[in-house]
Amino acid sequence: MIATTISGVNCWLLPYEPNVGAEIKVDVSVPVDEHRGLTGRSTRRPTALLPRYALSWSSYLEQSDYAALRAGSLASQDEPILVPLWPHLFVPGSESPTMTGGLMIAFKWDWSAWAINPSSYTGYDAVAPLLYGRFKQPPRLASQSGSLVLAQFDFEEDGPAAYAVTPVTGILAADTLSASGGNQFPNFPFLPDWSDTPPQPGIGVYDVERTATGPGRMKATVFYPQTPEQVITADFTGVAKIESAQFIAWWIRRGGASGAHFVSLESFGINSGGTILARHTNETLSISYTGIQAQVELSWREVAAEYAPPSGETLGATLGALPGAAWFFRLDLDYNGAIKSWYLTDWESGAVANGQTWNYNACAFDKLTQSIDLEDDSCSVNFRYFAGGPWDNWLPGNLAARGFVTIFRADANVDGTFSNFHQVWKGELSTPQMDGPMVKQAALGANALFARNCPRQLMSTSCGTMLFRARCGLALSDWTFNAVITAVAGNIVTVGTIARANSGSLPGGFGGQDWFALGWLGWVVNGLPYREGIVSSAVISGGSIVLTLDRACSLSVGAAVTVVPGCDRIRTSGCAKFSNQANFRGFDQMPAVSPNFIIPQQSSNPAKK
Repeated sequence: MIATTISGVNCWLLPYEPNVGAEIKVDVSVPVDEHRGLTGRSTRRPTALLPRYALSWSSYLEQSDYAALRAGSLASQDEPILVPLWPHLFVPGSESPTMTGGLMIAFKWDWSAWAINPSSYTGYDAVAPLLYGRFKQPPRLASQSGSLVLAQFDFEEDGPAAYAVTPVTGILAADTLSASGGNQFPNFPFLPDWSDTPPQPGIGVYDVERTATGPGRMKATVFYPQTPEQVITADFTGVAKIESAQFIAWWIRRGGASGAHFVSLESFGINSGGTILARHTNETLSISYTGIQAQVELSWREVAAEYAPPSGETLGATLGALPGAAWFFRLDLDYNGAIKSWYLTDWESGAVANGQTWNYNACAFDKLTQSIDLEDDSCSVNFRYFAGGPWDNWLPGNLAARGFVTIFRADANVDGTFSNFHQVWKGELSTPQMDGPMVKQAALGANALFARNCPRQLMSTSCGTMLFRARCGLALSDWTFNAVITAVAGNIVTVGTIARANSGSLPGGFGGQDWFALGWLGWVVNGLPYREGIVSSAVISGGSIVLTLDRACSLSVGAAVTVVPGCDRIRTSGCAKFSNQANFRGFDQMPAVSPNFIIPQQSSNPAKK
């Protein structure tokens, strides 16, 4: 293994070529979200456009190479592995590439010289697309013979979309289409080797659900009338390198197992079989390479409901292959009106949608629950932590803003654009739960307010409203004071050059003992407002006031701040400070002990003598 670096990430290059004549297995997948009902109808939505690869092969190594492999595997820990796509290497100058990718490696046969994405292939013996991923399991010692060790490698791709490997443009001709029920479907373009291994004939299958509800002999059966569908499997042997790339291009074009197409059974050697509309049932396209040839096995299932969609069904909307789906998550921190946002998506390569750039993140949501009676409105969201993200807001001593998540959805088109962008849900985030690099947060929507206890109007000697609210009658702008920090010692801060923000004169009684108590000290960093509560304040002296904050802050001498007084909600102190007794919303004359009113009643018991 050779240590190297890709975009600042430590990686390990695996230069061990497969044995000559030994099998190399390549699995190509495009993830598909399928939903199928008991009527035999289904929807199939690809969740990616780019293919993902898994590679298995064996290689004879010298003892020294195996020792280097073992040392590298111990040192690599979970760092990415780089593996050439061996079946599709080509000799520059004499062969044309069949596959390409974001990473291409050029090398000498003895690996005395190699380069990733060189400006020129001149001087190198071979070039291959480079897969970026990890071992599915550690390399295994399969056998040993003399000084040679047979090592088995199992690798799966796990890397950024920018490094994806795809067939070269134009390697597969454009689809030829045929019509059915007013819709156009492509025709399967390959011929199987049925003379050697005849395809299995089309056998009719249907969907039925049987459940053993008790110890009896007969199961409960759920069956809906439907058209039985044929299934078929065929082998393709003697596949050359360029043809295997064409199979991969076909698989990508069909969205894996999602896209329906016409299959001629007669071309498969099934007499009087006609042509069926079917889709692949393979979860992956498996290609086995031996030498310069490969073998491919494919399976199909007919999609009877899609010849002519029944009433109430629309092909591409409620039936058959649907557009890919991408989810978008906007995370907002609300700093008392100043909003800072992060834009994340689960789409494989990130996205530009709705006029906004969304960065890829391993994000998802679940348990989105809403009820018609508005009592339930909650969701759980999951993200992968990254430095500078919104979650630092909830670290001890950092809470300065309310957090919100808004979830959007859009259709992902095959050309990489997005359509039908719309909002699905919005809620307020709670404290995140960390599990390694994964972040999980619960969120409550607006309707969840109806599930909480309704606030009551209390009879109290203190004011029943909050300072600067509408019922209070005071405006925050009239009671904000500009100042400059003149001294800082932990949570003790001295402010001077104090002036009213509205340019008015200082109010009567300004600067008395604890005049700013229960208020706050505010300042702005990078456009975002921050606040610290004021526990107490000293009497003004020499134009300066010493404030005791509820915790230490990072302010420095000379910093511009704003200071706002607080209110203890008592008529004779808080309201008097603001000359706002007319808007007092309490019951300051209420007795300390509630009086009891007892109606006199005549006792029926005779008095004692």
